[in-house]
Amino acid sequence: MIRCGQHPRVLFEVVSPSELLHKRQWDRKRADLQAVEGVLEIVEIYQDEMLAHAYRRQDAGWVFESIAGPEAQVALPSVGIAVPLAALYERVPLEAE
Repeated sequence: MIRCGQHPRVLFEVVSPSELLHKRQWDRKRADLQAVEGVLEIVEIYQDEMLAHAYRRQDAGWVFESIAGPEAQVALPSVGIAVPLAALYERVPLEAE
């Protein structure tokens, strides 16, 4: 979580393969996170592959971005930073594809 003031600004969730089996439950959880006051971005980081999903609050609703691969970056415009996706997986053993 990244906080600015009293409210969280960015939330991070690590998604395990078992959670993906329960898509409706996961979608409900994301909706609950989107309802948290102050949250502008949610980043789901997948446990078993170099993949992240970012959801960003916009005037018209939430915008989705899929981020994949060792060259990709997770941009967090609400806090003015970008993090290389490879850095998030630096110590995570991934199976060769």
